[in-house]
Amino acid sequence: MIVGDRLRVIREEKKLSQGDIEKRTGRSVAMFLVRKRALPFQPSQTLEKFARALECYVRTFHMG
Repeated sequence: MIVGDRLRVIREEKKLSQGDIEKRTGRSVAMFLVRKRALPFQPSQTLEKFARALECYVRTFHMG
């Protein structure tokens, strides 16, 4: 499962909208996903912000 899919699953489980996450992080979820596809890695600061907004650990995004 890619990070974007995992982000969506966790977000939906917590009944949060994409806008909720953007407000909590100050980052665009859509831009994160575009960059994630274009870059071989995503800066850890961005993943950490999303993890805090979703009240989970970065490790949660990397299942498997």
